[in-house]
Amino acid sequence: MCSKVGLPIKIMIDTNIYDELYKNVIVRHKFIKLIESESVKFYTTPIQEEEIQKNLKPEDKDKVKWSLDFNKKAEEVPSLFSFDVEGAGYDQGRFATSGEISQYETIKPNSSQHHKDKNLAVVADGQVDIFVTNNTSDFSANNLHNIKIMNWNEFIKKLEDLLQVCQSIDLSLSKDRGKI
Repeated sequence: MCSKVGLPIKIMIDTNIYDELYKNVIVRHKFIKLIESESVKFYTTPIQEEEIQKNLKPEDKDKVKWSLDFNKKAEEVPSLFSFDVEGAGYDQGRFATSGEISQYETIKPNSSQHHKDKNLAVVADGQVDIFVTNNTSDFSANNLHNIKIMNWNEFIKKLEDLLQVCQSIDLSLSKDRGKI
């Protein structure tokens, strides 16, 4: 199993990446394969589920169903600010530490539409190795210290690299078993 080489890698995806995964079946299957092999640990918050459910247009019914089903593969972590304006409606949230509040305030997006993205990024910074979003320009190393921010194309490359590492480990383990 690939987890013997410092894996699993912990990943959280922004809601816009669910859309990309839905459209790209090959990448979707690679991600699922890595999750199922325990090479990747997939995390989510109540924010992603709420954003997916808000996308309930008749033409998006299949995408929403797939996204909600896929979200069940993730381990849920609480969002921040459960009783604050920022996270209104996220009843599984938690109070932010003073460091998280400071970090939250330094993240670029300042409009009310971006408070969920800022919340996700701060939660991700404390929980995961990689946060995948198509809004990478909104985040910088100055405000997120513990994670790598990746866009969709970087994420695809990372999945391919992980699969290659896992396949080479599986091959070497198979060869070693034959020698015993």
